[in-house]
Amino acid sequence: MEPLQRPIFAACGVRNTLTRGRRYGNGGTLDSVDVRILRELLQGQAAAPMNSQFRKSYESVAKRVGVDEETVRNRVKGYHRSGFIKDWRTVLNPTLLRAGEIVLWLDVNPPTSKDDVIEKVRLMPGVILIGHFYGTFLGIVLRYRDENAVSRQIELIRRVAEVDTAIVARVPFPRCLLSLGKTDWGILRAILREPRKPCAAIATELGLSSRTVNRRIQRMIDAAAIFGFPSVNPRAAEGAVMATMLVSYTAEAKREVDDTIGKHLEPYLWHTFQMLPYRTGDPWTCGFNLILPDVGEAEEVGRWAKRLPGILGVRIELFHGNETLYGPLDEEIEMGSALPLVDRPVAGDLTPRSP
Repeated sequence: MEPLQRPIFAACGVRNTLTRGRRYGNGGTLDSVDVRILRELLQGQAAAPMNSQFRKSYESVAKRVGVDEETVRNRVKGYHRSGFIKDWRTVLNPTLLRAGEIVLWLDVNPPTSKDDVIEKVRLMPGVILIGHFYGTFLGIVLRYRDENAVSRQIELIRRVAEVDTAIVARVPFPRCLLSLGKTDWGILRAILREPRKPCAAIATELGLSSRTVNRRIQRMIDAAAIFGFPSVNPRAAEGAVMATMLVSYTAEAKREVDDTIGKHLEPYLWHTFQMLPYRTGDPWTCGFNLILPDVGEAEEVGRWAKRLPGILGVRIELFHGNETLYGPLDEEIEMGSALPLVDRPVAGDLTPRSP
């Protein structure tokens, strides 16, 4: 690939545009610092769709972003106060349960009502996320335990939306072979709805030592057994528009295209949604989630991406809403913690002191 020339919408210009916003933590608009903070919090450095290092300190996030810890802390408070981040969950790596996750991208076929499609899809088993975009476009993420069952569900969604074709892809998670014991499941249940709950509070709740809790959580994090999964509300993105750029390309072009897009759009790339082909022969697809200053910038980004070598297709869609359905994810941990398991000691476990 030839060295990339900066396009008309040059990233430096966008960086300046975003930087002019006031601090979001103080009630202002999203800016380039927010983009970097969100990228560290929601995905980190891994290629997984969620962040396994979701309990990292705000100090470490601040060092990565290049700001002070108080800035990170205030802005995160602002995300919650404004409703931009509505909720968090601790969720399992599906491979731990010998399960999987897929995503469907489709255009609802008029005159079918997109609202009616959404209403029906949210009642289907395993659906954990519905991305609403302006126009006819939808993104649907679901978890499954059986390949035959998920194939039938894909066909059902196609029929409900009255479409003949849809982009279907697998969501890649690192393989996890960790075996969890009773104590592990108890800890997971304690942090299910509060992923950053302090170890001391968990220890008191479960009758364990803080050191045991810390070591157990870190063991699960290091094995990529658990992730932090936020519910993000695009409508609360003050002073900016949120978009997904869906790119398809050949397997040979993937690495170079991903690197080029990641570097060029770094000022407003807050999450990269890697995907694997659903079936042999399907194209490779990736979703680049962006925070942009305006709609015109989104159009420029799309035109630029279409000129990249190795690209098979590009479409950029603006978020209208995002519906996170935690039910199937919560059930995985609730069911695991209810199993009659034998506990397994882990190196470093301590017995809590008697009162």
